[in-house]
Amino acid sequence: MIYLIFLISILIHEFSHILVGIFFGYKVKNFKFLPFGAYIEFKEHYKIKKQILKNCIIYLMGPISNFLISLIFVFYNFKYSEQIVYINFILGIFNLLPIIPLDGSKILREILINFFDNKRSNIYSYRVSKILLCLSTFIYSILIIKIKNISLFIVLLYLWYIDYKEEKKLNTVIKAYKIIEKTNIKY
Repeated sequence: MIYLIFLISILIHEFSHILVGIFFGYKVKNFKFLPFGAYIEFKEHYKIKKQILKNCIIYLMGPISNFLISLIFVFYNFKYSEQIVYINFILGIFNLLPIIPLDGSKILREILINFFDNKRSNIYSYRVSKILLCLSTFIYSILIIKIKNISLFIVLLYLWYIDYKEEKKLNTVIKAYKIIEKTNIKY
């Protein structure tokens, strides 16, 4: 039952992103449901300040929906209310961490775009993500030993796998920026 609550919570989380994105006029390009979550990709938009704010709101709506579900079930006496509150609260907090691919990393990148160019925004957000992933690995390792919960280990493996893929993408993007810089084209 816990896994079902988790899956429904993730669906509500992701549909919150979709609904707000559609409200702002974005079109869904891709939606994937994964064993540990889901992934939504909107069609590309130019990064202008208005859209950076809209993007941050879209990214925040997933965790906000989880917090709202938690709040509702705090006051609603249902057989699984405690599990629903716990799962949604943890899911909301977890998604706000600025670790790639979580919503917090996307929000951080959008904020960095206000202060830096795309290249540095990508690099800085990846570095923050890597530092927090290492710190999370240390904390999760202690928790795994203490509470003997394999799910934390699986989440860590998934995040490290995503980090590996992101590092490869970032290296490709940095090479592209270097080529662009050599040709003096503004990006």
